[in-house]
Amino acid sequence: MTRTYQTNRWALAVAAFSLSAAVSVAPAKAATLSYDVSFSIQGIYGVQDGSQYYGDGTATGSFDITYDPSLAGGSGYPNQSLSGVISNLTYTISVPELGGNISLNPITTFTFNYGTLTLYSNYTEDQNKDFTDVPDLVIGINGLPVTPPSGESAAGDVWFSVTTDGYTETGSGTASFAATTTPLPAALPLFANGLGALGLLGWRRKKKAAALAA
Repeated sequence: MTRTYQTNRWALAVAAFSLSAAVSVAPAKAATLSYDVSFSIQGIYGVQDGSQYYGDGTATGSFDITYDPSLAGGSGYPNQSLSGVISNLTYTISVPELGGNISLNPITTFTFNYGTLTLYSNYTEDQNKDFTDVPDLVIGINGLPVTPPSGESAAGDVWFSVTTDGYTETGSGTASFAATTTPLPAALPLFANGLGALGLLGWRRKKKAAALAA
């Protein structure tokens, strides 16, 4: 009886340690979110003193994003490479008045701060989104929630210029996103380890009891 009581106390101690470790470590391990994002913007404005308008232009595209919401909700993603956060980026900009599909400089970096994601061809030159005669592109998604539910949408904007008209083209529309993974709570793996330890202790106890009975 004494040995069984001591074994039970040992098992409870292991469980308590595992749970306390899970609680203490959890804040240090932030879960990431993964989404498929697509945007569709109709009506492209050619802006130079507000004097020109391309009503039937379109900007569409999509990409995958995996990010830490605790960083995206603050100032955590300064200008940096797409690598490790944004992948499978594709886009098409089409303005019939400018000859159809437009070839632009590729997106190279992004910022993601306070729920707003912005992708840049040239961050240093394009932050003001007012550039002409340079085929750069800026894509903005304004108000991407820190923890968006599947299927939610946010405002989208695109800015670009071409070398044929001396204008900065801009348009606004919507972006939608759907979850691709459901993150596990950071403490769950440690909790599972604690349960595994309890199972192992129970197996050892049964094995000893069987040996004594024999």
